[in-house]
Amino acid sequence: MKSEALTILIQGPLNEDSACLDFIENYQKYGNVVVSCYDNNHKGIHKATNQFKDVDILCANSEVTDEFSQGIGLCKDSTFIWALYTMLRGLHHINSKYTLKVRTDEGYEYLYDFINMFLNNDEKVICGNIFYKTETGHKLHMGDHIFIGKTKVLLEAVQNLFFMYLKRNSFKPDETLFQNKYTAETVLARSILRQINPDIEKATDSYKEQEFFLDNILPYDINGFKRFIARWNNADITFKNKFDSDVYLRE
Repeated sequence: MKSEALTILIQGPLNEDSACLDFIENYQKYGNVVVSCYDNNHKGIHKATNQFKDVDILCANSEVTDEFSQGIGLCKDSTFIWALYTMLRGLHHINSKYTLKVRTDEGYEYLYDFINMFLNNDEKVICGNIFYKTETGHKLHMGDHIFIGKTKVLLEAVQNLFFMYLKRNSFKPDETLFQNKYTAETVLARSILRQINPDIEKATDSYKEQEFFLDNILPYDINGFKRFIARWNNADITFKNKFDSDVYLRE
């Protein structure tokens, strides 16, 4: 049943063949839908606008790229700053209490169990197990392709990262949040955890920080979505309706 307390935020580059376009109608069964994207030729924007009603579409301005290139703490040629920017624009636009974030190149159906797992304790964040890693060397590595949490928590977490990288206002550089030192998934998780419990920033024991992560950012087996399309872009692999986490975690 659709809930006004939930918004599905679709984020990323939008093309006329983006996988998310086949799932938007399904997403509308659960809550409001916001697309926050960037689109070089606007074909994806036109298609989405013509195909769907009651979907807010926010298209990023490519003119901001010069400022992005002067950021600190980012990997060269990374799209992480674009991910943060489009997430931030979407989150600022959302009025609902909760936000479920997905990507433009992916799509998921049968969200009930995923949403209910979160609603059982909405102080936590639930994420897909694709790219969720817990073994040594991958501490605080959440799955950032699909996750759900309180909008306020996600907004503050993303905003803090974005403004720090762009050296805005009073956001001081913090190397524990630098993407050129840690993975994008890790710095996003760390920023989220600091919103859930600000005292975790003072933790000097990495074991305690990892334990807090394991208690507060919980994985959901994406095979439970039954029908889905997920992407591992670096390996150019598409997972359709079946994901073997053991194979991925061995990579």
